[in-house]
Amino acid sequence: DTAQEEEAFAEHKVDMTAVGPPLPEAEVEGSPAATPAPDAAPAEWAEYAGPASDIPAPPPQPPKGAEAHVSEAAELAARQGKSVIPAYATWPSKNRFYCWGNIMTGPKEDDHLRAATWSLLIIPLLLFMLAAGPDLVRELKPLFYVVWVSFGLSVVSLIITAYTDPGIVPRNADVNAQPENGLHSRRVEADGISVVEMWCTTCRIYRPPGCTHCRDCDNCVLDWDHHCPFVGNCIGRRNYGVFTFFLGSVSILTVAMVAACAVVTMGPEWKQYYSPSRVATMGVSAILLLSLLFGLVIGCFTCFHITLILSNVTTKEWCKAKERSQLRKNRVYRLLCACFEPSMISDKVRETIPNPAFRGPGGGYTELLYH
Repeated sequence: DTAQEEEAFAEHKVDMTAVGPPLPEAEVEGSPAATPAPDAAPAEWAEYAGPASDIPAPPPQPPKGAEAHVSEAAELAARQGKSVIPAYATWPSKNRFYCWGNIMTGPKEDDHLRAATWSLLIIPLLLFMLAAGPDLVRELKPLFYVVWVSFGLSVVSLIITAYTDPGIVPRNADVNAQPENGLHSRRVEADGISVVEMWCTTCRIYRPPGCTHCRDCDNCVLDWDHHCPFVGNCIGRRNYGVFTFFLGSVSILTVAMVAACAVVTMGPEWKQYYSPSRVATMGVSAILLLSLLFGLVIGCFTCFHITLILSNVTTKEWCKAKERSQLRKNRVYRLLCACFEPSMISDKVRETIPNPAFRGPGGGYTELLYH
């Protein structure tokens, strides 16, 4: 039996060598050089230490577009051992962002005054239409359309003004940035004009002429006019034209409301049913007084901004008797075209960044700065 086994082994060895040249001794199965150590691991695992259960998962791919909002990004990263969030979730200012960073507005401290603006804009009109809308249609139908068109324009312009980037200049990402040579002002050439730029210690940048740091929003804003708590946003280069259009629309609306109240109260049907105790009569009288008061205030504010546009200066420059920015373009561009300039922060706020509040693997839950 032993002789037969040796003969079969010899035949097998001959058949294997007939397939090709014999393998090198180092690669022959069972040789010491080819036998790995019992606890050896693949080379790509060399950077990891500990058992396989502690090996971190590959980093998550940042969500793109509308998917990059805080909750989904944090949930995905928490499952894979890391945490990423969109930049707008930790944006270093008092502004608030919605719709994945596509819409922004001012600080929450302005919410009560913004709510008052919306109330004064909507409630009187609705009460008037309920009390005397049909009478206005019978007496003077074109005026009815003027009221509603001016109201619609006021609402649209208010939304754009309140939820648009006013022209924010991004901060310097280097938290240790210092002014050049320790100088907080410098003179540079821009468009062939020698201008002075001032250093902003909060944003760590040299502000271009006309740019001001708003203490309410905590941002540097191009052609900063003022911070308006009644719309809840700064008024700057990118929304000044729409803000002026809002003032004009509201002025037309108040004049139309006063005229509508007068037309209705002087109509024959209204005189027939006139009574000081009638609810509709008292409501229309109150709306008339409110429209007169509101129209007087807004009208004066509109006239003031018309003079600013004609002088091509901002409210801050007018109040402090400063010369207008030499880089500001003509009045038509400022009023009609500046609002179409691209935002300087639209791409930055949607970038995916590491979550500074994440406690790491083994820490339990992912903590977010903003929920």
